[in-house]
Amino acid sequence: MKKKILLCLLLALLSAMAFAQSPYYEIGDQVFNVEAGTQIPAFLWFPYASQDSFLVGSQTRMSVGGWGSISYSAFSTPYISLGGELGYGFSFSNAGLIFATVPISLRATYIPIQNGTFDLAITANVGGAFNSYDSDMFFGPFASLSVCPSYYFDKNWGIGLKAGMSLTGEFYTASSSRQQYTAACALVPISFSLSYRH
Repeated sequence: MKKKILLCLLLALLSAMAFAQSPYYEIGDQVFNVEAGTQIPAFLWFPYASQDSFLVGSQTRMSVGGWGSISYSAFSTPYISLGGELGYGFSFSNAGLIFATVPISLRATYIPIQNGTFDLAITANVGGAFNSYDSDMFFGPFASLSVCPSYYFDKNWGIGLKAGMSLTGEFYTASSSRQQYTAACALVPISFSLSYRH
């Protein structure tokens, strides 16, 4: 309990410090990001399966895979930037088959802590993803939420470590003959980020 109270006080203090200073970014500033790293399977959910409908971690029978993306955003306020992202992720099943996803999404980033050298960015993405497993391909919705602290070693260039969770799926209606294939997949991407701002 004491740890939770201490964490809440620390977060409140950091938030107060962030809002006490003037923002670093201006409306119209732009940021380009390139990310590369890994992704960890979180869960697979098959809502119409008769058994083993919710699989977590190693139960998903998926290995740790890879993740990469490129993104662009521009600031609409000193604290919020809007843009888009194109990603690619993959994992291997126990059978050696590849699950690959190519999400294309709109992104909104909120940077509550910014001082020109250090940023703390919270990003939400919403869009769609082209997914494939073995020879099957399908298009489904995509959403993600992530946090990325970044250090800018000069005026334009910065590096960061980004972590979050993404969700994609394959959905069929009750009238579809493929309803039993309806599934949701959650992954935890962890990546290094290289940013260029101007």
